[in-house]
Amino acid sequence: MERSYLFYAANFESEAHRIEQSVRMGDKRRASVFIDKTLKTIDLLLSAKDISPAGREEWFLVRALTASYIGNDAVTNRILLSYGSPFSQKFIRQNMTASK
Repeated sequence: MERSYLFYAANFESEAHRIEQSVRMGDKRRASVFIDKTLKTIDLLLSAKDISPAGREEWFLVRALTASYIGNDAVTNRILLSYGSPFSQKFIRQNMTASK
């Protein structure tokens, strides 16, 4: 089943929060596992056919920031964490509308 970029973009938010929680707990090994999982999600997003070229460039930046999450400063990581929120909300609205 082929999924839209919105599906993968919406999943980014929850994965990014798992990274954040692991880092906050001081568990870098666990954070690395979630970083790898999040990078795979972003790779799936980038392989989706319905993502625009501008969106693709933006997600390459998000991918780079995710890969360096443990070494990023707090401000960069807060920005990164907030990036997925609009996609999650849009995905939820889209699915609620489709189920009516």
